[in-house]
Amino acid sequence: MDNLGTLQLTQTWHKYGSCPAGTIPIRRKGKNYNPALLRKHNYPRLSPYKSSVTSRSNDTADDSTEDSGVHEADEYTGTGCYNLLCDGFVHTTSNVSVGCSFSDVSTFNGSQKDVTFSIHKDQSSGHWWVQLQGIPTGYYPSSLFDGLSKEATRVDWGGQIIDRNEERHTSTQMGSGHFPSEGGLKTSSYFNWVQVVDETNMMKDPENVKTYIMNPNCYDLKIDNGNYDTNGYTFYYGGPGYNDICQ
Repeated sequence: MDNLGTLQLTQTWHKYGSCPAGTIPIRRKGKNYNPALLRKHNYPRLSPYKSSVTSRSNDTADDSTEDSGVHEADEYTGTGCYNLLCDGFVHTTSNVSVGCSFSDVSTFNGSQKDVTFSIHKDQSSGHWWVQLQGIPTGYYPSSLFDGLSKEATRVDWGGQIIDRNEERHTSTQMGSGHFPSEGGLKTSSYFNWVQVVDETNMMKDPENVKTYIMNPNCYDLKIDNGNYDTNGYTFYYGGPGYNDICQ
């Protein structure tokens, strides 16, 4: 995890300039933007399995950003949110716009781009800080939470999609659109150096890890147990969605 504090992967909006110190970038809303409708209709189905987290991730040939937010027990059907749809997030940096795409992404069977990010609880204030490549991006105030004002009990890593197609499975790709079984590195998306921050503010490997795959014919997961010395706790994930065996 070297070069922390340096934004190695720029975001698309950076090509138009930068924000002055003391200001924050705000994603422009389209004329049909309605946060109420987004809250009502755009909640993804989440893993039924939920501490503080740090990891390095890669979405091969994908321009998606990482989501952070509050995962509720009803799997977003009525409550919960992510990114700036979560009321109360305090944006603190002029370098990063939450929810915007990166300008440089990995290529299938080619060069790989990854970035270190973390969500951790500040021991003094109790706020949950989001960092990208070591840069504090902003925080969710402790006053927003009940249980999370003290500690987290679970962390989720991985990918998720929204499927509203009632006739057949969506063709939305996860990551590169390729299964981990097709080759792993340079083929499918991955998380490596996955760790958690414990109650003493120490980094450690995740424990009692449970995997959850809704349909391995559509999207799959593979734990990399052979390269821990170089990549830490690592897994590959993703897939094409609709295909001959995913209907």
